[in-house]
Amino acid sequence: MKGYSVHWLILGAYLLWLMGAAYLLSVLGCRIFGRIGRFRTVLERFTFSGKRWTAAVLFLVALGVFLTVVLSAPMRDEEALSVNDRLRLGKENFFGRMDVKRGNIHMSEEGLIRSHPLNLSAGAYRLTVTAGGNRVLGETARLQVYLDRLLIADYNVDTTFSSRTFSFHLSGCKTARMRLLYLNDYYNLLEKLDRNVQIEEMIVEKVSSERDTPPES
Repeated sequence: MKGYSVHWLILGAYLLWLMGAAYLLSVLGCRIFGRIGRFRTVLERFTFSGKRWTAAVLFLVALGVFLTVVLSAPMRDEEALSVNDRLRLGKENFFGRMDVKRGNIHMSEEGLIRSHPLNLSAGAYRLTVTAGGNRVLGETARLQVYLDRLLIADYNVDTTFSSRTFSFHLSGCKTARMRLLYLNDYYNLLEKLDRNVQIEEMIVEKVSSERDTPPES
């Protein structure tokens, strides 16, 4: 499931249980202030007081909380992608604080996005990142790329889409995620300044192999 669609589902789940909570609070208010005749009448009309309504709202609250927890949890059951010779990672392979513009990953604020799990064997690899961003106050977006905790790249993107190539080496088999961190967001509404970054793709290529050792922890 794409990261940006998951965000909308989480928002919907939040709204679901928040509306239910508001209803229950109004019922509680009706009971507390029930001795005030006019106020009680208004609240009863607003809350549709009755056991069936209350039970239905309790169910919706529970459903909303359940969906929030499930959708906000890490995607542990994702099918891992295997890097044999060459693997392209695009917008469909990442999730986190991002949206999609013109088919590219768009990050408008500082944050982290992660890829689906990758199965990598021992050997040397080459990572090519194609990205670009606007220059604000003399500086473009700064990106860091990790393979789990291994820092692979740390650089400022160009103002036009361009590719940068980096290398890394694994001494053993590993299942890990690519993590992309945007570090230096800047936004000024009055001056109409907004530093953003777009990532078109990331390509992982295996350059050479070596005899596999036990998986790294």
